[in-house]
Amino acid sequence: MQPGTTYHFRLVASNSLGTSYGEDRTFDTAFPAPLATTGNATPLTASSVRLAGTVKARGANALAFFEYGTDGITFPNRVAVTGGPVSGDSEVPVQVDLADLVPGVTYHYRTLASRVDDSNSFTTGLVRTFQSDGLVGLLQAFPREIDASERQGQLQVDIIPSLAAKWRFVGEIKWRDSGSIATGLTTGDREIEFLPISGYLKPGRELVGVVSGAPLLVLNREYFVTATPGNSSLQVLLEPQYRTAPTVPTSSRVQWRLLGYDNTPWRDSGDQLTGLMSGSYLVQFKSATGLDAPPPATVIIGANQVRLATFTYNPSMNASATSIRDLPFSTISARRDLPYAYVGQIRNDTGSFSGFAVKTRVVATAAQALFDEITLSQIPGVQWLHQNDKDIHEPKPLVPRGFYVFDGYAAQRGAENTPGVLSTAAQDLNAAAIYFLEDVGRGGFSGFLPTSPGEQPLLSATTLKTVVGYPVGGGGSTNSWGQMKATRIDNDPYIPLSAATYTTTNPNY
Repeated sequence: MQPGTTYHFRLVASNSLGTSYGEDRTFDTAFPAPLATTGNATPLTASSVRLAGTVKARGANALAFFEYGTDGITFPNRVAVTGGPVSGDSEVPVQVDLADLVPGVTYHYRTLASRVDDSNSFTTGLVRTFQSDGLVGLLQAFPREIDASERQGQLQVDIIPSLAAKWRFVGEIKWRDSGSIATGLTTGDREIEFLPISGYLKPGRELVGVVSGAPLLVLNREYFVTATPGNSSLQVLLEPQYRTAPTVPTSSRVQWRLLGYDNTPWRDSGDQLTGLMSGSYLVQFKSATGLDAPPPATVIIGANQVRLATFTYNPSMNASATSIRDLPFSTISARRDLPYAYVGQIRNDTGSFSGFAVKTRVVATAAQALFDEITLSQIPGVQWLHQNDKDIHEPKPLVPRGFYVFDGYAAQRGAENTPGVLSTAAQDLNAAAIYFLEDVGRGGFSGFLPTSPGEQPLLSATTLKTVVGYPVGGGGSTNSWGQMKATRIDNDPYIPLSAATYTTTNPNY
């Protein structure tokens, strides 16, 4: 029989004398109970959450509610969904916002749907849970402090001939001389590679196992003379174009050169180097007045390849030099009242960025650290180094398994076509998460706290603030690369440019 249908019935009797019919009477079949499904809980602020679910009315109008409590057995709180009764025979999304939640409490919730005309005809969805602190990322664990004995690994690479030969760890933005010793290494495998030199076959890239506390590991490698000349070339284009012309004064002109070679002249945008051997090269960028030069960038050139690479100088946004300070590793790893311990360096083929361990295997960062706005594609060579401190604590680089950039960021940057200059709309989307198969913070993670003008005005309030991370500008000396820095702690409020982006006029930032 069909639900919600009126049926007619009567008694029929017949014999040899004929047939007679009883009185026509009716009955109605009931509608089945509406179907409720419990969905996810989504954070709104530090003390509120949005519960979601679906309701299938199954023919008759249905009322929808969310019930919640703290023991998972009783549900003393019932809140009607926004939007009123649900009708039809398809799943309809429903939601409700809960406020004034108690921090640190685990809440149990479920969706409930009942017929409008029969409150006893109802179903409930599965019981699910959320923790008020956990939803907004307030759960936090301080990283395990690393003992000095865990960062005593050393590696020395001796190269023949040693005059011009150099080596580096893959991802570094400098070349190391033959015989130099890398210190502060934690236990783990690292890749090393060698500087291409015209007229020589360099050693291949190789994986080296380092053990902290073991005797100094010494590798002996050799370049071999070859009669085969280099047949590859590199052409570098620089942005902004108006700073590339030969008529621009040298102090203001953007220029480039290959890093690691003695007495290499600065070259103009569009210049092409020929006769190069295949391998990995570092392109260095000259300081230019009013602009932030990119950090040294990796360019991989194959045999017989004509390689074209484009790089962008950004408008200078450097804080006052007197407000920036290098952080010693003892402060980075041990201070529990400041955010340093959760921060790490992100390296890729275009340079250096910063991130922080927001969850056990998740690092939060800017979309610019992963998305190349010149090629409009993923930046290769991404590595994560938690609490990296050059020569003092150099952890094994972790390679991500994937990442997520905010929806719309790539399309926004492609439409703007303004490398190095982000609109407010692009800045609103300039965020990303990187995912790993390993622990990214030695058991620690910072969590995260959403801000809002009403409940958590952290940025616009006069709360104490500091900006922490690794240099993203280039030019000049590379001595400080790989060292965490922080601005002076200040309580100046930030100025909102939009609902998601803030700025400041304080020169300390």
